[in-house]
This record gives sequence, C-alpha cells and structure tokens, in this order.
Amino acid sequence: MTTHKIRSSSRRLCCVCRAPVRTVLRLRRLPLTGIFVEAGSRRSERRYDQALGLCPDCGHAQLVRALDPRRIYDGTYEHRSSSSALARRGNDYLAAFIQRIAAKRRFARALEIGCNDLYLTRKIARRARRVLGVDPIWRLKRPPPAPANVRVAADYIENVDLDAALGGAPDLVVSAHTFEHLEHPARTLELLVARAAPGAIFVLEVPSFDTLMRDARFDQVFHQHLQYFGLASMLELIRRSGARYLEHTLNPDYWGGTLLIAFTKQGRPVRAPRARRYTPAQVQRRYAVFRSKMRACKGMVSRARNGVVYGYGAAQMVPVLAYHLGSDLSELGAVLDDDPARQGRGW
Repeated sequence: MTTHKIRSSSRRLCCVCRAPVRTVLRLRRLPLTGIFVEAGSRRSERRYDQALGLCPDCGHAQLVRALDPRRIYDGTYEHRSSSSALARRGNDYLAAFIQRIAAKRRFARALEIGCNDLYLTRKIARRARRVLGVDPIWRLKRPPPAPANVRVAADYIENVDLDAALGGAPDLVVSAHTFEHLEHPARTLELLVARAAPGAIFVLEVPSFDTLMRDARFDQVFHQHLQYFGLASMLELIRRSGARYLEHTLNPDYWGGTLLIAFTKQGRPVRAPRARRYTPAQVQRRYAVFRSKMRACKGMVSRARNGVVYGYGAAQMVPVLAYHLGSDLSELGAVLDDDPARQGRGW
C-alpha cells in the first residue's frame, strides 16, 4: 500500500466565515472510500495524508487538504441512491420534510443539486412544473430515464445557466448530501440565493457534525467530505448568504443523524435556534473515545475463536473503518451484503 502523489490544495481559512482554522486531528495515509474492485485485482490502495480543521469563530469543521476531485471521483467512486436502501429511506425522509415546509404550495421551477440517479428528483417532479437536476456524474454516462418535466445537466452548478435550462429562476432549491462535497460552499450558496426567485424555498441535507461528536463517529471523516456542518456553522452559512432560516430537523436513522434545514430568500424572519460550537479540546477528547471503541471492537473480533467471523454490510466506508481498526480485515471470512452488484468484489 503506497501513498500516491496527487494534486491538492491547502484550506487554512474557514469555508464559512473565512477565519483561520485550527488543525485538531491528523489522519496520515487515510485511504479513499467508495472504490470497489474485482476479486484478485492488483490495483494498489490509494492513501493520502489528511487532517481535520476546526474554526474557533463559527464552529465549522473541514478537511485541511482538498484532493483533486478528478482523482477521487474518477469513475470508480460508487454511490447511487436507488441501489442503497438506506439512501432511499433518507430521500423519502427529505421528501416528507419538503412536504411539511411547502405544504400545498406548487412550484414553477425546481432545482436539485446533486441529483444522483434521480430517485429524489422524481419525487420533486410531482409538485413542480419544471425540474432541473444537476450532477457532474453524468458527464460520461447517459442519465437514467426521467419524467417529461425533468431535465438533467451533467455539470457543476456554477457552470449551469439556470435561465436557459429552467426557463427562469428556481422557486425551490433542494440539495441532499452535496454541500459537504463542495470546496466553496459559501460562494455556491450565495450564488444560488442570488439566482433564485423571490420567496424561493431552499432545503439542504448534510451529515451532522453535532451527531458525529455526540456518537464519536470519526470514521465519518474521509476525503470526499470536505465540509462538516454543525447547526451553528450551517446557520452562519445561511445568514451570510442573505437568506432567512425557516426550520430544521434531524433524520436519526441516517448517518447517525443528518441535518435537514429549510430557509428562504425572502419572507418573515424566524428566530434561529441556539446552536453548540465545539473547542479543539472537545473534538480531541471525543476522538480518544472513538479510538477506544475501535480497540475494543478489534479485540472482540480477534478473540472470536469458535468459528468464522463475518462482516455485515459491504459499505463504501469500510476502508476508513478498517483504517481506524488498524486491520486489513483478514480476520473476516467474508463480508455479507444484499447488493448483488458487490458479489465477489472488494475495496
């Protein structure tokens, strides 16, 4: 296993408020995730030094190093909503949250950023006259069939002419699990708010740094997720974009608790809730708890001498879990998964 050379950029200023960030964790030779290979593949594992930074001003956490996205999303990175029961349930939860926020309102033009395989897009299309799904994953592949009122743009949102693609400014903007991947989320959201119609509703979903800290789940820190939003930093992001907070909730069954938040370009202001910010010492103490759990888990597996031990779930994140366990998972006889596309494959 070697550390490959790759172009990267240093990110020493907070991506939300531009204050200097402090490095709180160093993750040397952290592997990439989401890359499945055929059994017996001689492809070497790709590992890169990484670190987690924390902003003392707004509480935002972010990776200190951004790897070249052309390398970490090189066509082998696999995530499709429809192939994951967990992702489908998460999208269903988000659709229900949109229903609660929008009630009976119907939209003229809806925009989904990071439309993936259109699972959520089809739900949005039921309440909008036109829908545009934006996702660069379809640059080299044909997107799946879509309803007649749906159009797909295979590009990054910054490059899309919304007036040409939608016929006007969007009045509903939805993004599920995309903003954590963006290198410049504040710039992107400011652009979207400026382009949106007056009174437009925005709904974002991101993994929650608050639940990551609560549950000590530092296996959720990996190269593809550049941003780690807590409620505090998300509220700051919204405020700086010029939008107004409406409501938020947590989906407790997805990633330990994902943050869903709604806001609007205009309208009556709603008092934002109080939100917790963490200190570097608090992050490091929770990381120590996580490391202790990993040692205990590895010890239990190593002591299981009465039969073959099986892993359950061929998740994309397994390489990071193995990294923190300090194991190549050779203790396992096999990993069981209900996705036939992963039969006979590994990481």
